Amino acid sequence: MLFIHPIIQFLAIVLACYVFSLGLQRIRSLHWNHRVAFRWKRHVVLGVIAFGALLSGMAGGFIMTYLYWRNYFITGLHAKASMVIAGLIFFGVLSGLWMHFKKRKRKRLPVFHAVNNLFLLFVCLLQIFTGWKILFTYILK
Repeated sequence: MLFIHPIIQFLAIVLACYVFSLGLQRIRSLHWNHRVAFRWKRHVVLGVIAFGALLSGMAGGFIMTYLYWRNYFITGLHAKASMVIAGLIFFGVLSGLWMHFKKRKRKRLPVFHAVNNLFLLFVCLLQIFTGWKILFTYILK
């Protein structure tokens, strides 16, 4: 049962990496004047799915922690970093949906959106290492 959380999160991170690669095409066209196709609808739909999967996996982690150890935040940095991730997801969703529904030429908001989501991916990748340590220390020992 405890393996559901890491599997969901890993798949969500892989999907988020793909969505970020789609977003890079927009950065290339908007800021570097490259002529590339930006799969905008795919970026939006898969981005929402990736954010939703990360949030549901995060909720699953909190539920599993409580069910098995009757406490929250006992995983230290792993749990605290998830709160940072939740805030980054919040900004990523709001800024992405704002750009989706209020279409116009922009320069700054897409950059803030991209930097936010790049930092989100970085923290998620760090979560893999902290989660791996928890998995081997408390579950597989």
